[in-house]
Amino acid sequence: HPESVDWELLAHHLGQLTSGNSIEMPIYDFATHKRQSEVIHVEPKPHVLVDGILIFTPEIVRPFIRTKIFIDTPEEVRFERRLRRDVAERGRSPEGVRAQFQNQVKPMHDLFVEPSRVHADVTVSGLHDFASEIERLSALLRARADRLKPFGRR
Repeated sequence: HPESVDWELLAHHLGQLTSGNSIEMPIYDFATHKRQSEVIHVEPKPHVLVDGILIFTPEIVRPFIRTKIFIDTPEEVRFERRLRRDVAERGRSPEGVRAQFQNQVKPMHDLFVEPSRVHADVTVSGLHDFASEIERLSALLRARADRLKPFGRR
């Protein structure tokens, strides 16, 4: 659910990075569902990639994302990938993953993720070979970067 994310902190951090300032990024622990005590020091760079299934949902964050890319993947593929990941990396049972997907993940996707695709500049298929998609997106991003001024110099 979008309310589970600290969007104000993310917007603040993106604002800091685009202004040339470093940040201390929290690390989320999926096993405990809490932030870890450690943080990651992030230096500003010419390009910042922000990844997340809810990332286009909050209006406060969207102005900091110059090129919004939505990866469109069918539900059955999303479920299979989540099942493999959660069992292997998060120690969850297949039954637990299935129940969570049906009771929480799918309804939240239908309610928030899918409608947020209207904010995307580009939609790519989550079924294609990512190497070819990355090549296509790299060319698009290079072309867009040539036309855009850095955030700090508007």
